[in-house]
This record gives sequence, C-alpha cells and structure tokens, in this order.
Amino acid sequence: MTPHVLDRLGDWNPQLFRELKGRLKLRNVVITVSISLLGQFLLLLFFFSEMPLETDYSNWQRLLQEWWQNLFITSCCINICILLVAGSYMLISDLSQEERRATLDFIRLSPRSEVNILTGKLLGVPILLYLAAVLTVPLQLWAGLSAAIPLAKIFIFWVIVIVSCLFFYSAALLCSLVSGRLGGFLPWLGGGAVFLFLMLMLSWVKNWTPVSDPSVWLRLFSPFESIFYLFSGSQRYSSRWFNLHWYYLPIGASALSFLGFTLFNYGLWVYWIGQSLKRCFRNPNNTILNKGQSYVLVACLEVVILGFALQELTNTNWYDIKINLILLLILNSVVLLGLIALLSPQRQALQDWARYKKLQTRHNTSVQDWVWGEKSPAVVAMAINLAIAITPILLWIILQSFEQLNKTKIFFDLAFFASWILIYATMVQLMLMMKTPKREVWAAGAVGSLICLPPIILGVLGIFPNENPTMWLFSTLPWVGLEYGVTTTTVFIALIGEAIVLILLN
Repeated sequence: MTPHVLDRLGDWNPQLFRELKGRLKLRNVVITVSISLLGQFLLLLFFFSEMPLETDYSNWQRLLQEWWQNLFITSCCINICILLVAGSYMLISDLSQEERRATLDFIRLSPRSEVNILTGKLLGVPILLYLAAVLTVPLQLWAGLSAAIPLAKIFIFWVIVIVSCLFFYSAALLCSLVSGRLGGFLPWLGGGAVFLFLMLMLSWVKNWTPVSDPSVWLRLFSPFESIFYLFSGSQRYSSRWFNLHWYYLPIGASALSFLGFTLFNYGLWVYWIGQSLKRCFRNPNNTILNKGQSYVLVACLEVVILGFALQELTNTNWYDIKINLILLLILNSVVLLGLIALLSPQRQALQDWARYKKLQTRHNTSVQDWVWGEKSPAVVAMAINLAIAITPILLWIILQSFEQLNKTKIFFDLAFFASWILIYATMVQLMLMMKTPKREVWAAGAVGSLICLPPIILGVLGIFPNENPTMWLFSTLPWVGLEYGVTTTTVFIALIGEAIVLILLN
C-alpha cells in the first residue's frame, strides 16, 4: 500500500490500521496464500478422483453438472466453517489478549467512537481469513457456472455469507467483553459453540427437518440453509423452503424474498448486539441492555418467531399448534433466562439503589425507577417482558378454532411458564446480593438446578406423569402433568403455591 493510502486509512480508522499493520506481514500472507491454494488443489484432486466415467454422453453431461455442483457446495461449506469458527475464535482471542495485557483500557480511552474501534477489530483481526476466502472466489465461480448456477444466485449467497460473518463476529466481540473472566478458555468455548451450532444446523439439513415451525428462526442464522435452498438440485429439499411462510407471506417463494428476509433477520439482531457492544465497551460493569431496550428486544423477538407459527390460514390441527406452542415457549425461555442475567444489577449497584431510594419522596419516581432504572432489581422488568412475550401468544390461541378444553390447557401452560420465570428472576437477584465471591456462578447453578433437578428426581423416584400428574405440576415441566387430566382445582392449587413461593422470595 502507498504511504498516501496508509495515511488515509490511519486517519479513517486507526484501529484497523493497527490490526492490518500487525497481521499483514509477508510471512503471514505467504502462509495464508499457500494454505488456501493447497487446500483448493487437494479439494480438486479429491473431486477429480470422483469424476463420473459414463459412456452415454447425455447421462455423462448430467452427472458432470452434478459433479460441479457438489464441488461448488463443498467449497462453500468449507469456507463457511473456516470463516465463522476460526473468525469467532480469533476475535475472542484477540480481545482476551488485549484485556490481559491491559491494552484494551487504552483503546477504551480513545476519542474514537465505539463503532469505529469495533469496526477496525471486525475488519482487521480476521484479515488473513478474508484473504484466504477471496482466493477461493475463482474456483467457486468456475464450479458454479459450470454447474449452470445463475450468477445472481452466487452473488446472493456471498451477500448472505458476508452478513452472517458480521452477525457471528459481533456476537463474538460481545461474548469476549462480557465473559473476560474465563481467560484463555473463552476463545475455545466461543469457537466450539459456533462449530456445534453449525453442525446442528447441518444435521437438520440432512435429516430433511420441516420448516413449518418457529425453529426456522434459528436455522436462518445458518448459511448452510441458504446453500441448499439456492443450489440444491433436490426438489424434496427445495420445495420445503419454497413453501416457507411468515405471517402467511410466502418468503420462500423466490430467491430475492428469501434473501430479503434473511438479511432482515441478521440485521435486526446485529443491531441489538451493536447496542449491547456500545453499552459494554466503555464500561464493562454496565448491564448489557437497559430495561427499556429489553422491552423492545422482546417485542422484536415475538414479532419474528410468532410469524413462523402462522404458516397456513387453514391449519387448525391441534398437534401442529401444540408443537408450535412448545417451541415458542422453549425459545422464549432461553431468551428470558438470558435477560435475567443481562438485566440483573450487581450487589454494589443494588446497594446504591436501595440507599438512595430512601431519599425519594414521590411515588411516581419510585415506580419509574422500578420499570426503567438501571440499578433497580430486575423482577418488575422481567414481569413486563413476560407480559410482552405472552400477550401475542394468547391472542394467537384465542383466535384459533379448536376445542375450549385445549385452549384452557394452554392458558394454564402460560401461567405456569410465567410463574417459573419470575421465580428464577427473583432467585438470581437474591443470590447476586450475597457477599460470597463468584455470585454469578452460584446464581446460574441455582437456576440450572431448579430447572433440571425436579424432573430428574421425579423420574428416579418412579413418579411418572401418566400415573401421578399432580406432582409434575410442581416441577419445571408442569405442562407434562396437564396432559394427563388433572382437575382444575388441582391446577389452581399448584399456581397458588407457586405464587406464595414468589411472594415469600420477594
């Protein structure tokens, strides 16, 4: 690069200039280029050994086109794994090293904005991976065009890969900022988590899992789905995604609508990760989100995932609705449990809040502090988030035309779900007030034990829901007991019992 270009780059983004200067050494570039070209050569050798040898010309042409397509898809899958897994590992490792060397504190003191600094990290840290990926472009174009894949579809796929890198890399930066205490283990944990997620999504692709439920939302974060949607020659696979609807809109009907919704999904969550990064970068002791942001975040989540439960206007099948409801509750449970951790202030912040709360005289100020204040306990905020999460599900169930008995069961399911989430939130807040070290670990362990132990204990004792459903109402899986004909009185007693526990904890 010329000195003039380097000066302009340094003026625009000093952090990017610092990363490029440290990584684009001649030795590193030569090794990267060599590994990329050698890998492509070995891939070609492997596929040449599998080249079809057919005497019939027409059949040979068809098999050759499939051969090129398989080469293209394999190259794309390898690129995705390397970019996402290795890139996430590198970003987490880089920030962890900066934290250990105390250079991250100097970066935080920079007058540059958080966006400018973190953009430099995103573009600079994985620069050698970007170089290796760019070197595979000629092979992918050659294989894709030889397989009669339209150039527009190849470009659509590349756009999805770029945006997926932005999502996973932003999540990696956030993970590193909020979990720095794990030290050298964190990069392996982060990279391993991305790898396991990609392998899980790939297994769903191979098992022909249907795309008619809210789990589709998770699968849209995997570029593997885009590969097989855009390039798969299997009508069995493609037809599933072509029938994908969101609020009855056929988003899978064309490549452009699929691209648009995929970019919308990535962009929405990149935005929220970016908001969290802005809050945590300068002050790691901040909660990742404030309470107001959490309300909007939960509303966004409900709008997105509920749309995948509304696939067909005429679908009143109780089994399908039940599966969709279970998946909605599971996704909401994961997000709400995460919000408990994100919104719960630390012990010192709670003590400061309690101390200055006594000086407040106006009732309205006190209420606003519980709802919006960053240092107040998170229980009220979690109750509001629960209301935001449950309300659209309730409306969806009310508008369905199945039996009233089934609707009543669902209402009870939602009531148990809400009570348990509030109990978890209260327990976490109480445990964060303890004077013991590693309070976060104790809180996570307590909630995990409360979730897992009751069903395990009931199973070990031989108390099964088909024989004694009442006991299961007091576990973390009350909907299992509801399936076996418990009386309404028993259900109300269980709910009152959980309400008493919640009151005592508060």
